[in-house]
Amino acid sequence: MWTRFWVVLGKFVSSIVRLRSTGSAFPGRIVELFDRNFLKNILAQLPLGVAIITGTNGKTTTTKIVTALLEAHDLKVFTNPSGSNMTRGIISSLLRRVQWNGKLDYDMAVLELDEAYSIQFSRQVAPDYALVLNLFRDQLDRYGEIDSTAKKLEEMISRVKTGLVLNREDPYVMRLNQSAQIEAVYFGLISRIRLLIKNDDELYSSSDLSFEYSPYAKCDLTDYRKGEIQFNYLGENLRSKFQLIGIHNALNAVAGWSLASEILGDRFRLDLSLNALAKIKPAFGRGEIVHIQGVEVEIMLVKNPSGFRYALQDDQSPQAQRMIVINDAFADGRDVSWLWDVDFRPLIQVGVNIVSGVRAFDMAIRLLYDDVPIQRVIPEIATALNYALNNRTTLRIYCTYTAMLAVRRGLAKLIKLQAIEV
Repeated sequence: MWTRFWVVLGKFVSSIVRLRSTGSAFPGRIVELFDRNFLKNILAQLPLGVAIITGTNGKTTTTKIVTALLEAHDLKVFTNPSGSNMTRGIISSLLRRVQWNGKLDYDMAVLELDEAYSIQFSRQVAPDYALVLNLFRDQLDRYGEIDSTAKKLEEMISRVKTGLVLNREDPYVMRLNQSAQIEAVYFGLISRIRLLIKNDDELYSSSDLSFEYSPYAKCDLTDYRKGEIQFNYLGENLRSKFQLIGIHNALNAVAGWSLASEILGDRFRLDLSLNALAKIKPAFGRGEIVHIQGVEVEIMLVKNPSGFRYALQDDQSPQAQRMIVINDAFADGRDVSWLWDVDFRPLIQVGVNIVSGVRAFDMAIRLLYDDVPIQRVIPEIATALNYALNNRTTLRIYCTYTAMLAVRRGLAKLIKLQAIEV
């Protein structure tokens, strides 16, 4: 009875919020405040249970991949595609999908969860499946050091009931298997491309740390080139078209494939899965491309040193404009000192056309220390966008999370597209 009451109240609050803005986790916060069992009661209806995807980088993209693979097998999947990866955000997403009588008409849930909030979630709902992608230093003001984050994740891992997928190439993730109550399976990559994807220890060391990659991987990335991915799954070499950009996204695909195959078991079909993988497009703000006023705009989310390095590694457009937008809201991390752990020297030859956002001048100073030339600093994002678009040249925008949302809203207004709820 009470669950139905909170559903009605939450839906009412959601409708009010949508009238006033583009969406919010506020309805979830209200329901969470009064009913601590709401998540447990609603998600308990799902016949195939709940899968959690967590880690520092790649959660949104991998969640999209897993969802697409499961839906290709005719499963109805509830997920949180906007990237609202805290418990209140998930409740808000649920309130938009659950029926007025409290029924959730889905087969299972695939949820991306912030590393810290995955622990809170697991205390309310023990996950049936979990996938841990990687652990990097990220927003020290929110998470603390990486060892602290790994320690906290042990609690969530100990509650996983049916299937656990871990990144064989990440020592911090690998150690989590010691806390598991079930046997883990692994994804990884072959040694030939190991140097292209470094774990956190390797990013901060000038020498080879020689991490031991001993466990057998269910799925290994064997090659990536723009437009195509190759991987080995249970000893079989597979090839697929691939619309996502970057070798780190290729590894996300291997991770998602591993989790989907664990969930489906004997029902997992290669033909359906390869066809679905080939059709997946970038998640919003993660290599998303928008065409406006004759300009191709690529939006790249960057929120920590490793993510920014990967984004720069994939920058193969010498003639493009480059714009960096840095904010310092809670979702971005108040402490922007992580920018000093990014190597910006790949931009020396091409330069940065515009630096924008709340911390535009901090970003400009950081670039100057790496001898990267800057044309303009324009803190106001809308003004910076208008200036860049007037140049009629391909535009590549690197932005933190709230900056990415502001950029997308600005572009949506310009091209009269409906902004995605966040």
